[in-house]
Amino acid sequence: MVVFQRRRNGDLQTTVDVSPKTEHSFDGKIHTIFNNKNLLLSSLILFRLFNAFITKTFFSPDEYWQSVEVAHYMIYAPRFLQAVFAAISDFYSYHLARKLFTDSSAKWTLCLIGPGLHWLHQEIGMREKVISGIGIDEISNMKNSHLANSFTCSKKSAWLNFSIIFLVVTNVPMAYYAATIHQSGVVEVMNYLRDEADKGNVKNIGFLAPCHSTPFYSNLHRNLEMWFLTCEPLLNHNINLDDYLDEADQFYKNPLDFIYANFERPTFNTFNNSSPNNSLRKWPSHLIIFEVLLKDIESVLKQLEYDECARFFNSQFNDDSRRQGDIIVLCKAAI
Repeated sequence: MVVFQRRRNGDLQTTVDVSPKTEHSFDGKIHTIFNNKNLLLSSLILFRLFNAFITKTFFSPDEYWQSVEVAHYMIYAPRFLQAVFAAISDFYSYHLARKLFTDSSAKWTLCLIGPGLHWLHQEIGMREKVISGIGIDEISNMKNSHLANSFTCSKKSAWLNFSIIFLVVTNVPMAYYAATIHQSGVVEVMNYLRDEADKGNVKNIGFLAPCHSTPFYSNLHRNLEMWFLTCEPLLNHNINLDDYLDEADQFYKNPLDFIYANFERPTFNTFNNSSPNNSLRKWPSHLIIFEVLLKDIESVLKQLEYDECARFFNSQFNDDSRRQGDIIVLCKAAI
């Protein structure tokens, strides 16, 4: 803002007022949010609610498989409660950092635990945000570096604005993809099985997939027998760790050999307990597999009279080759 002042000799002196109008500027609005506890908590709750309601994908077994959310079928209530709890955690983490360190440190703390891809993928997103934060912080403290003379305040501000825009433009599409598309099939299949169980169409369920590939009772909430290929760690110290294979590894090493050695043969009635060998695993009414496995066990599935009754898109790519392709539900012809 240009300010005119009249000197004693009558001449006009022009000066430029560069003080920020914090009450109207974007920075001022952000400052207001951080200094108003109610406004900050409300903003965090809204953010966490938005995140909770758009997330339809699977990531960590700790969150989806091991937990037992008794109110899951209520759909909205648990998501709302979890969002509120997460927002309260963010809120108090911010104030703890503010009390122990500085306002600037507290804001960075909130940025690191709040927005970013680590809403969904903690390890990747956290590293990305930490690296970005360190980089921006170093840029803002270059006063004593050899670049300080050429890195003016205006250039610094432009660089920070560019960095923020770049992070938003690159993070938002990836966050949307990770929250709504990537690995969505393993969640949808549990919703499908729950609905089919309510119709009386499901007697028992088996998962021929890497262990913990889908949610379990935490999403099904029905008193049905389910089994999956296990992956217990090596507890017998007499076995060499390099030679140890858990059940899932044994299966994928040679699926057909594993089936013939550990499952009832097709000639047995797979839905009663009359098998000559009770140690053999019984075939379920519904079998869940990833598409990549289908070609390896298709011959056995035909003998067992399994038909594809549902298919769900899961992901375009996966770091585990055993989880590639759609997720398929196979139903026994006669239950």
